[in-house]
Amino acid sequence: MPQYIITPWRDLSELRLVRSQFYACLARSSPPTADERRQGVDTIRAWKFRGEVPHAVESTALLIDAAMTDDDALRCRAAISPWSVRAAYATAFARFVTGFVDASQTGRYKRSMYHVAQEIGLPTSFVELRHQIAHEEMPSVVVLRRAATRALEWLWEHFWRDIRDDDDPDGAMASGAGPDVEMDAVNERIRSEFRELLRQYVKQRIRDVAGKSKSKTKSSTTSHAETNLLDSDTGPLTAETSDNCLRKCHDNKHAMNLLGSVLLEIKFLVPANRA
Repeated sequence: MPQYIITPWRDLSELRLVRSQFYACLARSSPPTADERRQGVDTIRAWKFRGEVPHAVESTALLIDAAMTDDDALRCRAAISPWSVRAAYATAFARFVTGFVDASQTGRYKRSMYHVAQEIGLPTSFVELRHQIAHEEMPSVVVLRRAATRALEWLWEHFWRDIRDDDDPDGAMASGAGPDVEMDAVNERIRSEFRELLRQYVKQRIRDVAGKSKSKTKSSTTSHAETNLLDSDTGPLTAETSDNCLRKCHDNKHAMNLLGSVLLEIKFLVPANRA
């Protein structure tokens, strides 16, 4: 059964246009002008009203917008406080790092941001700067400006570069009919996170049932009251798993459908011997 992915852009040519307004890529050799970058940021702001925008796209717009605020302050085209420039950079950069790290958290327990960053290829220096922004003295505008440039380079390597151009030899995305590579990757990552949560839940339930069965070997029968007691012990574990799943569904409006598809896989709702 085909999967339909709803995107805020009409087709990939619109997404490629925004890319060209931010980066000097294959379609152009000269860097984008200030007006082009502003138009790209405004386009993404409009997409936000249409639906969910991938974190990579939103982060790019926030970082570009902060850089343009910095440019305006340097050119004295507006009375912009240096604190405003630092705040714009800091907010955009912190959201960029936190969004990618949080989206990659799996399992019942949260792992350190450094560990997750290493897994997804995010420089650990980004995590250190994010920590400084949140908990220590605000970094200087020079440090934030350099970090924003590196973040935009990282976004190019891990998102924008993978969007093929019209002259792509494979032609997979030339007409806009092919799947969006990034959205597919995001959906598969969310499915993997749900699978891990459910596997951990099932494993813990098996251990709990096995332990309780051993403790009851001296008794041949179990009263109705005892059965209810055993069932009541699963409450905290079930609630924790449910909360983790609901949290992911809240972060991504397509996650509920993805959770449903995972639940229908073998060994979750459908036992392996019944499939």
